[in-house]
Formats: sequence, structure tokens, C-alpha cells
Amino acid sequence: MKTENSAVSKMPCLWNLRAISIGCLLLVLPACVKVEIPPDVLPPEQMASILVDIHLLEGRRSGDKVLYSENHLMEDYYKAIFEKHSITDEQYRRSHHFYTQYPDLFSKIYDQVIGDLQLLQVEITDPTAPASDDNF
Repeated sequence: MKTENSAVSKMPCLWNLRAISIGCLLLVLPACVKVEIPPDVLPPEQMASILVDIHLLEGRRSGDKVLYSENHLMEDYYKAIFEKHSITDEQYRRSHHFYTQYPDLFSKIYDQVIGDLQLLQVEITDPTAPASDDNF
């Protein structure tokens, strides 16, 4: 009788293992699917460039609360970023929303953003580094 009870008690364990395996497969499969970017969404390279400028602006904002404390000033700065990149606020918002739906893709964009910001940091801290004209 002990063998019957032990066999029955192992059955739920096997079902849990199968459920966990299926769950892991369902999590991994979407990462393997190539995401098609709609035509009304900014390409990843352009999105990364815009995000670099936005993070530079936000960094300046946090560094100088008095200068950037008024919201209408921030709106003007964002408009300048969008004009620099020849896009509208709506294009940026639509693209940002799209990329937030695909974390793997957005992560790759942010890898580029971080790399670009690190290069800018080197240019600023190393006087012998070549200057970039892309700074906002």
C-alpha cells in the first residue's frame, strides 16, 4: 500500500513540473518572434537618438530646479527636441507606447541610449576626446 500512496503523491509533482515547463516555454517564445514595427512608429535608431536628448534635458532639469521648475518651459524644451528630430509630440508618444509593449526591443533601444550617453560623458570629462555636434 505504501507504493500506491507514493505513486499517487508523485502525480501532482509531475503535473506541476509540466505546468512550469509550459509556462517557461510561453515566456520564451515571444522573445523569439521578430517584431514588425508599424510605419507610424519611429525606427529604433531614431527613437534612441530622441531618448538621448530627452535624458540630457531631464538631467539638466534635475540639476537646476529653479530654471526648469515651470512646466511651460519644459514644454518648450520638449518641442525643441521634437523639432530637432522633425517629429511631433504625437509621433513620439505613439512610438514610446509601442516600444513599451515590447520590452526586449525597448531594452535594445536603451542599450543604444546608454552607450551614447556614456560616449558623451567621456567627451565631457576627457578634453582630448573628439567633440560631438549632436548634443542638444
